[in-house]
Amino acid sequence: MPALKRSGLLKMKGKVVSFEEFERLIENLFSNGFYNTNGSLNQIADYMGYKAFLQIEEFMNDKGEKVSIEFIKEIINGTVHYYIKDIEVSQR
Repeated sequence: MPALKRSGLLKMKGKVVSFEEFERLIENLFSNGFYNTNGSLNQIADYMGYKAFLQIEEFMNDKGEKVSIEFIKEIINGTVHYYIKDIEVSQR
């Protein structure tokens, strides 16, 4: 998993990132041979001009390496931000 550690994946824990930064993170996983294996979505807020979702996405590659990302997706007046709560990297 050296490619993932060099990319700064684990350093993103606790950060707020833009839609574009989050998409680059997911694309980096896909380009390193990972695929989405599981996910969950829970709406935690829904107000006029504001929505928030708690999501967990799990990725795995053919070597048995697993990445789990827990994040809050906020939509504020059409602008999307992601708060990355936790990232776990493990071997099967």
